[in-house]
Amino acid sequence: MIGGAKLIQMYATLDSFCESVGQPLGKNDLWIAATAAVIGATLLTIDRDFDRLAPQFFARDWIDPDTYTATK
Repeated sequence: MIGGAKLIQMYATLDSFCESVGQPLGKNDLWIAATAAVIGATLLTIDRDFDRLAPQFFARDWIDPDTYTATK
């Protein structure tokens, strides 16, 4: 389990960073990004909004939803 204070601090750090570069991030995306950063996870996404945070805060793998086909 991750510490609440550490997660909240990372949320604030990411929010401040995004605001400082003039590219605010949605509040739910901030929680997702903060969680990935705190636990050291790679964020897998089809959303380009996380590009401004990677690789500085966490690893991010982007999947192009227009070309991705799921395999069974």
